[in-house]
Amino acid sequence: NQLKINPSKQSILLTEIALNPNINREKMAQIMFETFDISSINITNTAYLSLYATNRNTGIVLESGDDLIQSVPIYEGNVIDDAIYNLELPVGRSLTHYLMQILRERGYSFDSKSDFNTIRDFKEKFGYIAYDFEEEMNSVALSDDQKDYTLPNGDIIYYSNEVFRCSEPLFQPFLGTEVACLQDIINISINKCVNTIRNHLFENIVLSGGNTMFLGLDDRLKKELKNYTSLGTQIKIIAPINRHILPWLGASKLASNSNFQQISISKQQFDESGPSIIHRKSIN
Repeated sequence: NQLKINPSKQSILLTEIALNPNINREKMAQIMFETFDISSINITNTAYLSLYATNRNTGIVLESGDDLIQSVPIYEGNVIDDAIYNLELPVGRSLTHYLMQILRERGYSFDSKSDFNTIRDFKEKFGYIAYDFEEEMNSVALSDDQKDYTLPNGDIIYYSNEVFRCSEPLFQPFLGTEVACLQDIINISINKCVNTIRNHLFENIVLSGGNTMFLGLDDRLKKELKNYTSLGTQIKIIAPINRHILPWLGASKLASNSNFQQISISKQQFDESGPSIIHRKSIN
C-alpha cells in the first residue's frame, strides 16, 4: 500500500479506449470492487475526457499515441459509437523505427533498445510536420543545411530532412510504416455521422496524445481536411499545449466535480446488480 490510503473510502475513475469490449469493462469493475474493495467507480473513455478538458461537449477527438490511433465523434456529450474509427497500431513506435531507418541512410547504426529510446527522444525534441512535404524537401536540398546532435554517449550525428520525413507517414503512410492518414480517419468518422452535425464536428477537432505534439501538425491537418470539405466549411483544430496528457486533465476535472458520485457506481449498487451495471452509468 504505497499510497497509504484506505481503498474502501476511495472513489476511482478508470479510463478506457473507445469501443472497449463489455467483458473488459466488467472485469475492470470486478477487480476494483472485489480485490481492492473501493467505495465507487467510474469508467470513462479517454476521448470523452479529452473533449471535456477543453470545456466542450461536442467535437471529434483525434487520439494518437504509442500504440493507438482513433477518432471519436461526440455530440452534446454522447459518444457516437457507429462513427468511431479505431486502429490499434504501434503508431508512435513505427515512426521511431522509421526515423532509425532513414538515419541509417547516413551510415549510422541504431539497433539496440537503448538506441530506440535515444532516437525516440530525438524525434520528440526535433520532429515536426512539413506544411508542404515536397516543397520542404526541395527547400532543404537547396540549402544543404545540416544540424548536429550529441547523443547521450557523446557521439555526434548530423541530420537535415529526417526531422520532418519521420513524421510524414501521419499524412502519407509509407511502405513499412504502420500508420493511417490522420485526415482520412477524421473524414471517415465525420461522414458516418448525420449531416446536421458534421459542420459542428469540423469546427471542433480536438487533438490528443503524444503523436499529435509534432510542431505544425494542426496547420497541416487543417490544410489536408480542406480537400474533403465543401467551400465555406469552417475547420477548427484545437491543439492544447498539454495535449499529451489531455485525458488525464479531463479525468482530474471530472473527478473534482460535485456530481461525480452521481455518475459513479457504488459498491452497494455493484453488489446488488452485478458487473453489468457498469454499462448503465459510466460514460463510454
